[in-house]
Parts: sequence; structure tokens; C-alpha cells
Amino acid sequence: MGENITAIIIALIGAITGVLAFIGQFRKGRAEAADILTDTATALIVPLRAEMGELREQLYDLRIENERLRYWAKALVTQVVQLGGVPVPEPPAANETKQRNPKTHLL
Repeated sequence: MGENITAIIIALIGAITGVLAFIGQFRKGRAEAADILTDTATALIVPLRAEMGELREQLYDLRIENERLRYWAKALVTQVVQLGGVPVPEPPAANETKQRNPKTHLL
């Protein structure tokens, strides 16, 4: 009977060791998964930030160009009127004629 108790104790110690090892691997796996997610997110965010910076620069340049062209258009209208002509009507606002470009919009 003493041998049976010894065998049971040894089996329990082995089972507890196995459970602890499983828990340790599970936690290690979760930590590795978190590291992979972090690395992936960082790898995706860095190029997006760079592209966003480039797009902001383009937007700034386009706004400057738009302002320059508006000034030029106003000068042309003034010139046409001064020469006795009638300028063409102003086109509708951009938000009235905006159409989605399927290459740049998903909706």
C-alpha cells in the first residue's frame, strides 16, 4: 500500500509539472503572439505615415496652385470686362459636381 501511495505522489508531481509547463508555454505563446502583432502593426504604420506626409505636401502644393489660379482667373475676368466683353459663367462649386473616382474611393 505504501508503494501505491508513492506511485500516486510521483504521478501527481509529474502531472503538476506537466500542467505548469503547459501554462508556461501558453503564456510564452501569448507573449510571442503579442510581439508578432506589435511588429506587424509597426511595419504597416511606418510606410503609411510616410505616405501621409507625402500626401500632406501634395495637398499644400495643390492649395497654393489653386490660390494662384483663382487669382489669375479673377484677373482674366476683370480684363474681359474692361475690354467690354462678358466673361463665361463661373463653374459650379466642386461639391456640386464631385464624382467618386473608382480608383481612389472604395465606396
